[in-house]
Amino acid sequence: MEALDVDGLSIDSLDIDSLVYRFATPAAGLTHAVAVEGIDDLARVTLIGALDRAAGRSVGRAVDELVGLGYRSVVVDLDGIDTVEPGALDALAGAAVRVRAASGTLAVRAASSTEALFEAAGLSALLEAA
Repeated sequence: MEALDVDGLSIDSLDIDSLVYRFATPAAGLTHAVAVEGIDDLARVTLIGALDRAAGRSVGRAVDELVGLGYRSVVVDLDGIDTVEPGALDALAGAAVRVRAASGTLAVRAASSTEALFEAAGLSALLEAA
């Protein structure tokens, strides 16, 4: 059994068949919170709060850890975000490239207001089909 380490938070009681670790709200002083769930071969990374550069890096690290644990299908759920910094999309694009290099897929689930930013950045291919 391997430990999941995201932003210095280590979870050592990890069951790869039913991975669940959550933060319901952003901790004091943080602009975001990340929740990670994995069942069988599918993992979901949910972002709550602001999608800024720090959040983009947090999501990217969570995706990398999940792929390292054997997950090949990852969905990044952005429905819970309240603000978006366009530069943060670079981290998601980078995560998608790394997942594809591991023979996996990454899809982004986003509210329609956020979809326009993905389209403007040329990243609409990452958006999950509705």
